Amino acid sequence: MRRPIPFLAPAALGAALVLTAAACGDDGGSPSDNAIEELIESQGGGEVDIDSEDGEVTIESEDGSFTASSSGDLPEEWPGDVPLPDDLAIESSSRIADGSTGGALLSVSGTTSMSIEEIQELYSSELEGWTEGLNMVNSSGGTESLTMALEDDGAGRGVMLSATNDGAATTLSINVTLEGS
Repeated sequence: MRRPIPFLAPAALGAALVLTAAACGDDGGSPSDNAIEELIESQGGGEVDIDSEDGEVTIESEDGSFTASSSGDLPEEWPGDVPLPDDLAIESSSRIADGSTGGALLSVSGTTSMSIEEIQELYSSELEGWTEGLNMVNSSGGTESLTMALEDDGAGRGVMLSATNDGAATTLSINVTLEGS
C-alpha cells in the first residue's frame, strides 16, 4: 500500500494562494509570497518557493515535491510521445514527485477547438499499442464528455484524460503517471 504524500494539503493551499496572488498582480518576492511560503513551511516542514510573477509554486520535502503553474508551460518531464492538441491553450500544469520511488504525476489542463471525437482519435491512434483500460463518451444536455485511460505496459507509464465540450470549446485535462524504481 502506498503511503500518502503528507505535503499535498499544504501544497494545494499554496497553489490556490499563489494563483490567487498572481491573478491580483502580486509580483514575485513580495511580502505576501513570503508570508504564504512561511505558512506552508510551518504546516508541512518542506521547502516552499513561490513566484507569483511567474504563477508558480514549488514545495519540496524529504517525501517528494509538488509544483503547480499557470505559466502555460508543460512540466519538464512531459513524455514526447504523449500527444497534445496543436492548439491546446494550457491554463495550468502540475508535477507531483514521490521522493521514495522516483515516480511522478504530471498534469496539464487547457482548452482546444478539437471535438471530443477528434481527441478520442488523437489518443487512440498516437498511443496505439498502449493498453486501453477505459474509453467512454457520454452526451447529455448538449454537452459531450470523454474519459480515457491507457497504460504503456512495458514502460510503467499511464495516461488518464477527460475532455468536455459544451458546444463552444473543449476543456481537456491530461494526467501522466511515470513509474519510479
